[in-house]
Amino acid sequence: MASRPVPLIDIIDTGTFDSAWYWLLLLLAWWWSGHRTMGVPHEVMVIAARRGGAMAAHVEALVRAEVARLSAIMRPAGVALAALGGFVAGLLATAGFWGGSDFAQGLCLIVLPQLAVTALHVRLAFRLERAPLEGSALHRALSRQRIWDQLVWSAAATVAAALGLLHILPRLFGLG
Repeated sequence: MASRPVPLIDIIDTGTFDSAWYWLLLLLAWWWSGHRTMGVPHEVMVIAARRGGAMAAHVEALVRAEVARLSAIMRPAGVALAALGGFVAGLLATAGFWGGSDFAQGLCLIVLPQLAVTALHVRLAFRLERAPLEGSALHRALSRQRIWDQLVWSAAATVAAALGLLHILPRLFGLG
């Protein structure tokens, strides 16, 4: 007997919290956000802090470029982008938590932390534009920013895990 091909929609589960694809996307978003702080990869920050010299100058150049990039984007369009981000976040939160859409809840738990991290980076960029830092002071500022990024994403992952448990546990015990 010939086997039928499995439809793509059956391979890629469209559920949110019970889908490996969702958790992979959340992990990827967390990694992507935490890998670079103000345009500087974490491993480059660590090497620059240990060795200094040319690597520290490289970090400072990367930060200056990121500050200029964020300032160039946010000065003319910051209010519109913040309004758009707030609208999308509000729409997802409303559809997910008031409307009961698991997909919107899951997406909200990816979009909201990214918006928060982006806002923190913009705030740091404006601070560095007003008062540029160098050397160990810049390293401390970037390290603090990375900690805040990780805290935001850790909170989001914790909330996602709790919602995932609330979603999956009733079915595991035959209640749903």
